[in-house]
Amino acid sequence: MKKLCLILSVLFLAGCSTQETTIGKSSTKIVYNIDVTNYEDDLFHVTVFVDGLSEENNIYNMPATVPGTYDVLNFGRFVKTFKAFDKNGNELASEHISVNQWKISNTDKLAKITYDVEDTFDADITEDDVMPMGGTGIENDFIVMNTFGVLGFFEGLQSNPVELKIDYNSNWTIGTSLNVNDQGYYIAETYDRLADSPVLLGDLTVASTMVNDIKVGVYVYSADTSITADKILKIADEVLQSAGNFIGYSPVKNYNFLFCLMDMETFTRNNFHGAGALEHSYSSLYTYPARGSLSNSRRDAMAHEFMHILTPLNLHSNIIQPFNFMIPTASEHIWLYEGVTEWVSDIMQLRSKLITTDEYFERFSQKLNISDRLNQDISLTQLSREVYSDQGIMDFINFYNKGAVTAALLDIRLLELSNGTRGLREVLLELLKKYGKYKPFLENEFFEIIVNITYPEIEQFINDYIKGTKPLPFVK
Repeated sequence: MKKLCLILSVLFLAGCSTQETTIGKSSTKIVYNIDVTNYEDDLFHVTVFVDGLSEENNIYNMPATVPGTYDVLNFGRFVKTFKAFDKNGNELASEHISVNQWKISNTDKLAKITYDVEDTFDADITEDDVMPMGGTGIENDFIVMNTFGVLGFFEGLQSNPVELKIDYNSNWTIGTSLNVNDQGYYIAETYDRLADSPVLLGDLTVASTMVNDIKVGVYVYSADTSITADKILKIADEVLQSAGNFIGYSPVKNYNFLFCLMDMETFTRNNFHGAGALEHSYSSLYTYPARGSLSNSRRDAMAHEFMHILTPLNLHSNIIQPFNFMIPTASEHIWLYEGVTEWVSDIMQLRSKLITTDEYFERFSQKLNISDRLNQDISLTQLSREVYSDQGIMDFINFYNKGAVTAALLDIRLLELSNGTRGLREVLLELLKKYGKYKPFLENEFFEIIVNITYPEIEQFINDYIKGTKPLPFVK
């Protein structure tokens, strides 16, 4: 999600270690270690052990942008120190060549790099704020870690398998969707997967349920100890089961909700101007003030984030995968990733009778009222392409409003053309079967794909209401 209130090491230790690892056959070997045992200095202490690098891997990159934020974040700004060493402990020359990049000399001799990263929650940096659900925070009783805010990747090695060791308070619980091996290292097949996996640490409560064949976990840190994972799951379980019924199958094996519910003193001290959630492929991270109970709006947020297991996880363009962490590159299909997902989160509740027809139409009335106050001269595809601009930031919320209503109208049009047998849900599921996590569609062919598998009349709908700015066909 945008920075609004809605809304991923590689393996083995370098030659100086006897630790064993379990993944990958690459000759380039990397493992990340993050030390957060010392809360007082408010820093993530990172060591990256490497073996087998070449000169073409001589740049270490911190992300400029990350999936789901549609914003320029420049996490290199938060790196305070950076050093490179050979296997004998001799320092190698390194140069900070841009805000997010460090160039290392003699990378064929490189054994490890070390650097410290300031957390974004209370950083001295005041420009381009990082919203809490997309950032990092070190507090005495919890740690929020979006891995992309702490870990980078070597040039040319973004697609290599990765491993991560975290040193933290042994009395704490850790919540993440990363798998752990027998040696206690978290593993991921690529840097993208690592960066797609936030971590929550602290005195957490934990609960779980099954949604179809998906094991769903809830991990909660709450300053108000009356708010527990069991209570959140009890309130959200109906909507999660509704999601399972809507999908009809299990696109993933597991999914985790990570909740960080702070007291107002912490929220105010860190100068947060908003709260919300950030979606990931196998989890979502929520940062809110701790306030007694889970409201319907937060339950709806859980529904929306959970349904991202459909898109963009399993239905996305070649611009999304592999992700360009260094150069912000917009897809014109954010209307699909966010607008259609928002429609799904509402329609599935209607079909499961969790909300009434009147409540459903009231939601859309609210969405239309918000949309009416935004720019009417920009199409959903143009807004997608311009998402990194100042205007795109201002109008992004319209994906959840006009985008969702447009998806609802597309559903109705498809049902009309198919005599009620095939709506947007059925088309979406067909596309999910054709593509999937590792098979993106081509960015500039998606509309043609939709028309080819549906009806010729849908091309006009797309031209009028998704590519174009023609007023939506509805009566209030």
